[in-house]
Amino acid sequence: MNATLEGLDIMNLLVNVEGLNIMMNATVEAMMFSGYKVVKEEAVSITHLQFTDTLVLGENSWANIRVLQENLIIFVVISSSKVSFNRIMLIAVNVSESWSVEALEVLNCKIIKPHSFLYLGIPIGGDPSRLVCLWVE
Repeated sequence: MNATLEGLDIMNLLVNVEGLNIMMNATVEAMMFSGYKVVKEEAVSITHLQFTDTLVLGENSWANIRVLQENLIIFVVISSSKVSFNRIMLIAVNVSESWSVEALEVLNCKIIKPHSFLYLGIPIGGDPSRLVCLWVE
């Protein structure tokens, strides 16, 4: 049985996902992309998490937006995979709305308010007093 996902067999999918991982790591090492700083004093940063969907985290800078756009376009060309740009969500936190709208237009994606959203079916953000317990011990 040959498992497929959007026209790719699983082996090709894994190779493509690893390719995106390598591209993101290379841009970080070349100091072209700045990840989200978790602890500023210790320079701990996160750039991307890959599951069934890829979550990219970074500082709000035009350099990051351009590098992300270029990486996605290169990924599409090299891997022959399909990236649904209209399904990409930009979640801008602590930035002006005008910056968010401009970044949205560059990436050709939809903007999500940072208050709450779903990632892999799990609610992120929101009012903690109104959240339902997701895990039962």
